Amino acid sequence: MRRATVGSVEARELHRLSVEEYVALDRSSDERWEYVDGRAMAMAGAAPRHNAIVMNLTLALGRALHGKDCFPLGSDQKIETSATGAFHYPDLSIVCGKPRVSARDPHAITNPTVLVEVASPSTSDYDRGAKFDHYASIPELREMLVVFTETPRVEHRERAGDGRWIVTHLVGGEVRLESIDVSLSIDEIYARLDRVDP
Repeated sequence: MRRATVGSVEARELHRLSVEEYVALDRSSDERWEYVDGRAMAMAGAAPRHNAIVMNLTLALGRALHGKDCFPLGSDQKIETSATGAFHYPDLSIVCGKPRVSARDPHAITNPTVLVEVASPSTSDYDRGAKFDHYASIPELREMLVVFTETPRVEHRERAGDGRWIVTHLVGGEVRLESIDVSLSIDEIYARLDRVDP
C-alpha cells in the first residue's frame, strides 16, 4: 500500500486489483474504497462542516422529492461508471425510477439522474475534473452539483440536448434541478453552519 495523489486528493492506494478483488475488499472493509484505473483508494473521513452541508442537502432533497418518482440516496451508495470501469461514492445520488444494479457489484448502481459532491479545497479539482469525466460517461446522468465547503458557492452542471455540459456558478438565490423538478435555496444548503464551525 502506498499514498497516491488523484488530482489534488491524497488517498491510500493499493496495488492493482481486479474488479472482483476490489469488490471483495470494499465489502469486507470498515472503510469506503473507490476504484479507478485498476487501483483501489481508501476515502478519508470528512470534516463537520462538510457533513452538515451534506445533511442540509439530504433533508432539502428528501422533502422536495417526497411522493415523487425520484429519490435521494446517501453517501454510502456506490456508483459504477460502466463505460470507464470505475466505482465512486458521491455525497448524494438521486435516482428516478428503479435503480439499476451493477452486474459486477450488487452494492453499486449505474443509473443516477443527479449526483452531488460536496467539495473541500483538497478535493474540488478532482471532483470537478477527473471524477466528473467518469460521471459524465453515465448516459442517464442529467445534472451534477459541486457544493463548496469554504464559501457559499455551488457549481451546477447540466447536460444539454446535444450532449454538451452547461456549467453555471451560483453564490446566492436558488439552484434549479430541471431533471427532477426541484429548486434548492443556496441559503438552505448552507444553513446553521455556525453550529459546527470552530
